[in-house]
Amino acid sequence: VIVNGDNLQVASTYGYEIYDKNLNPVGYKQTAGRAKHLCFSPDGNNVFAIHYDGTQIADENTEVGLVLEKFNKSDATMQSPVFSKDANKVKPNNGKNAMCVYDGKVYVCQSMNGLYVYDANTGTQVGHYKENIYSERLGHDMAICANGVAVDANYVYIAYGTRGLVVLDCNTLKKVSSFVSMRSANYVTLANGYIYVAYGRNCLKVFKLM
Repeated sequence: VIVNGDNLQVASTYGYEIYDKNLNPVGYKQTAGRAKHLCFSPDGNNVFAIHYDGTQIADENTEVGLVLEKFNKSDATMQSPVFSKDANKVKPNNGKNAMCVYDGKVYVCQSMNGLYVYDANTGTQVGHYKENIYSERLGHDMAICANGVAVDANYVYIAYGTRGLVVLDCNTLKKVSSFVSMRSANYVTLANGYIYVAYGRNCLKVFKLM
């Protein structure tokens, strides 16, 4: 959910739903697959949204296509995207898939497929990072997912499931640090020089990069 003026814009299993401040429905737009996340550009002039494409989902492990869309803030009912671009794939399809926008780039968590980076003006892919999640012992990829992301002037911070907090150089997307906990890292945000990571099972950890 994001607050856009007097409206609440919601990403739901139906698509984009819009309500007024009293929670009365204002409008809606059904998407081909369920909508996953919404966020503003840093200047507040645009809204970015992601939803799944029309791939028929058999179970949580069905790999689905992702669509990245950009809207003007003034398009309160989200009817006319500035662009609507195919944005790689997501597996499993029941993850968090959070995203954020920073310095002209859109950072999108795409579960086991890692973190993808797209140009905020065109939707073109400009970067990709994925942890090595292949298990030699099991002979297949493990369900280790990029779930949440935050970015500042120097680093990209990924809540990377059981890999914990993963920190990348924002220019090269090379790993510079990480912290692994016993729980799955689900979301990450930044405030006043600190890194806040929400883990499963009622755990919040606070970090400071030194």
